[in-house]
Amino acid sequence: MILLTAEDVREIDAYNAGLGQGTAILMNAFGAAVARETERALAERNGARRVLVIAGTGNNGGDGVCAARMLVRHGFGTDILLPFGTKSETAAVFLGLARLDGIRVFERERDVDFDGYGALVDALFGIGLDRPLDERTSSLVARINAANALRISVDVPSGLDGKGRVAGAAVRADVTVTACGVKTALVFGEGQDFCGEIVVDDLGCVYPRADYPEYVRTFSVPPRRRSSHKGSFSNVFVFAGKYVGAGKLCFEGCRAALAAGAGKAHLVVPESDRAAYLPIVKEEILHALPDTDGAIRFDPARLAALIPDGAVVAIGSGGGDNPDLPAIVAALIERDLTIVLDADALTAFCAFGAIRSGRARVIVTPHLKEFSRMTGLSVSEIASDPIGRAKAFASATGALVLLKSNYLVATDGVRVKVTAEGSPALAKGGSGDVLAGVVAALCGVCEPLDAAIGGALLCADASERAAEIKGEAAVLPSDVVTLLRPSKIS
Repeated sequence: MILLTAEDVREIDAYNAGLGQGTAILMNAFGAAVARETERALAERNGARRVLVIAGTGNNGGDGVCAARMLVRHGFGTDILLPFGTKSETAAVFLGLARLDGIRVFERERDVDFDGYGALVDALFGIGLDRPLDERTSSLVARINAANALRISVDVPSGLDGKGRVAGAAVRADVTVTACGVKTALVFGEGQDFCGEIVVDDLGCVYPRADYPEYVRTFSVPPRRRSSHKGSFSNVFVFAGKYVGAGKLCFEGCRAALAAGAGKAHLVVPESDRAAYLPIVKEEILHALPDTDGAIRFDPARLAALIPDGAVVAIGSGGGDNPDLPAIVAALIERDLTIVLDADALTAFCAFGAIRSGRARVIVTPHLKEFSRMTGLSVSEIASDPIGRAKAFASATGALVLLKSNYLVATDGVRVKVTAEGSPALAKGGSGDVLAGVVAALCGVCEPLDAAIGGALLCADASERAAEIKGEAAVLPSDVVTLLRPSKIS
């Protein structure tokens, strides 16, 4: 499944038109897909047989008209509300056919009782919307949202722009049926709060390029061979930071590494805090390094002796203002290791910049504010183009970026994988520590890009199941660890 911007969609439409698959063909095919998903959603939720299609002036409205014609053929009582007329020549042709089919077409909102329908199909605006809705349209959207009916949006909920931003009002869809690929408007910005369930139909499109970002919903951990042993999997070292409380969250990251399939997981703590960890460590291996006021000191010999080549290191969570952290990270980068940098180690990473000269494979896992500090860009600049910003950083530094928000973007500077799966239950301190541990574990069985996005999906799956048990607000990072299921996520 691919992720598409409005510009990508225009390119795809033009390319397919050149192949003889023009607007009318795609419009009719997409209308059929919308009708099919409307029927499914109604059957699953309320069994109603009456549908109102609310069509806009452009091709999105034409998609809705085609859906109405298909629904009538399948025995649904279907009407069309056309509040602003039509400007699309292709949509006008299908509208004429709808009238010949006997479909009622209303032109004024006040003539229609929205509560008299089981589903409202929102076909007002597509991905090209680049302005706030006016007062009349906002009022119409408010009526759609207030109606006691299922809401099905065509391509994107009306009111979202191509980056998922809402200026004033937007339809809150139960289901969004989108064509050719997942749209960025449904993933970034506020889009996730408006799109509901996302259903994608590729319409048989031919794609002009092969380098679109991949939208990922499923992940499979490679199966273990019967001849496997603990050395067949990741040997993970998780560094606890300067603060014991935050360090115990690092312990959850260490637990997460084991739960996600690491062969061994080591917790590396300041010597002065060792006693605080002794009662909680069970399956993990505890190591203590010399520290100053609770901050691990840079001791090249001890560090080299502790961590063997080929290991995976997760470092940075709870690191605090450790003046030796940049030197520790710099030394690790010169080794044959895989390193997952989080939290305070990200600042340390920025102290010496690019890592192309090092031997290590580096994964950085910043949230938007951390990425802002790393790049000098504002959070709003990053949020306006998270894929582009992450790709540029990865290309410049040689690090793989896993950018965290209510979506995740993983990129090595060339390939991009994105997901928005999961639950708001993860919006809690410590979730990043768990993710770092899971990613570290997966690095032993997957290439880093797959480990990064796969770790995100494993945590997403566990958070959803934890939320079902406890409710989103009550889920703890330790609950996510307990419910990790490193198998097939689908």
